[in-house]
Amino acid sequence: MNCTPSSAEEPAVSHTSLGDVLSDIEPSLPESLFGEECRSQMRRVAERLPMQLSSFWGFECRLGEPEPSSDILFEIKKGAPGPDLLAGRLPSTLDELCGAYPAWGKFRSFAHDWTTPGHPWNRDIRNLWLEMDLAGSDAESVLRRPNIFFGPEVKTSNERVFSLIGELMLMFERPASQALALRDFFDCLPGDAGIFQIGFMLDRPDDDGMRLCVDKVEPEKIMPWLARLWPAMSSDEAESLRCVFEAVLPLCRHFNFGFNLTDDGAGVAFGVECYEEWLNEDAAQWRPLLDELTGRGLCLPEKARGVADYAGITALPLSRRISSDVVYLNTYRKIHHLKLTISRGNPTQAKAYLAVSRPGLSLETFGMLKLASSASSDADRQAGRAWSIQ
Repeated sequence: MNCTPSSAEEPAVSHTSLGDVLSDIEPSLPESLFGEECRSQMRRVAERLPMQLSSFWGFECRLGEPEPSSDILFEIKKGAPGPDLLAGRLPSTLDELCGAYPAWGKFRSFAHDWTTPGHPWNRDIRNLWLEMDLAGSDAESVLRRPNIFFGPEVKTSNERVFSLIGELMLMFERPASQALALRDFFDCLPGDAGIFQIGFMLDRPDDDGMRLCVDKVEPEKIMPWLARLWPAMSSDEAESLRCVFEAVLPLCRHFNFGFNLTDDGAGVAFGVECYEEWLNEDAAQWRPLLDELTGRGLCLPEKARGVADYAGITALPLSRRISSDVVYLNTYRKIHHLKLTISRGNPTQAKAYLAVSRPGLSLETFGMLKLASSASSDADRQAGRAWSIQ
């Protein structure tokens, strides 16, 4: 993992938008993954969002396409400033977005309830993600209707998650015709499996359905589960699927599944999210999986190199470490997961999800005296590098 310090000669300007954070790491973004047009569109999105909205966000890069392009997405986490900014409890540049676009007005209404103590959503939803699909579009268009994903609290029961989805469908005016397919999907969940993320693809046609992400599926239960989801699956498709799983899953530390749910049930194209050890900073752990995807023609060699080169640390100079009442030392770039899309038993696409993490501590917690008494900026970078980012 490389460490890329920002220039110490930069003026002492406090970060105000996520565009400022993006500017810190932009010199470290591999050109094979992020072209100039892509960077420009991402800047235009990030500059419209306040810096405190999200401390953990990332990029979605297609690995089999020559064009260097990326979507961008941001986590808004309960207990951080983001939900209050989205709810309008704190003034920010989101006020303009929420006033201008109906989708953002829905986000604000949701966030108001989410941040209200005692409301079921405050209890049951741990975070949400806003995703901007920039490929083939432009920043202003995707800002009007971002895709939105909700993360239930870890110990929320499947029945409560089922009810929660129904509540969110009403709020975001999703087709009620999907309710029967949703019930069937939940009834098919194997063992201890559960839904860890619910997505509404607001920038796509309604019949594209909702996204349901499933975790805790035991390997031996995968094929029987998929056979229940798709009773019409042929023996050839099943055998092809089995071969893909036998080749790919042993290369992952753990894995999850993502489905598009339509009126007719789970779509035949689905995603397999592949993860390695998050606290392992050595990008070499991803090499076997990247090699497998490259060998299957799903990942271009230059894109595999770009993924491996992405990981690193951008250490901020002292002049840029304080924003409002929060102290920041470093911005971390990490490989979050790789996603394989499979349709009718055949792998069709691979993507990399690359994380940006910028953890901060309040001045009260960090202590101004501790910051002032640091022996050197090198010592600060060493301390920041040891933090565990999860």
